[in-house]
This record gives sequence, structure tokens and C-alpha cells, in this order.
Amino acid sequence: AAHASVQLARSDAAIELTIADDGRGFDLTTARQHQGLGLISIEERVRMAHGTVVVDTGPHRGTRVRVSVPIESGHGASAGIAGG
Repeated sequence: AAHASVQLARSDAAIELTIADDGRGFDLTTARQHQGLGLISIEERVRMAHGTVVVDTGPHRGTRVRVSVPIESGHGASAGIAGG
């Protein structure tokens, strides 16, 4: 990748992290079939915090990963995010 960006934003409801690059990208289906720990680990940790992960990628078009984690979980407990 020649360029990459990282954005972190907070709203009243969630914290969003977006990481993007203009690199080669990859086939997401193939990556999931190979069961590498990177995506699986991210998705599992975010799921534990009641959040979501969206991966937008494809061969020759870069990659964008968006993670959204609610500041409060639906169970009334903190989702593990330190806040002010």
C-alpha cells in the first residue's frame, strides 16, 4: 500500500475505528477459509464487546476495515471501553 489511514471516532452510542489502505486487497472468502488468526481474532474480540466488524476488500482495490463497539452493551454492563 502506498497510503493508509486510521480514524477513531466516538459518538454517544459507540466507538468506531476505520482502517483503510490502497494496497492489493485480498479475497475475503479465501482468507476466511484459510482460518488465519488475524480476522478471526478481531471478529471474536469485537463480538465479545457486542460490536460489529465490516471488511470491505477485494483483489486490486485496497482494504477497509470498520469496527464499531457500543459504549454500553445491551446488558447494562460496560463494553470494556474506558470513557470520560
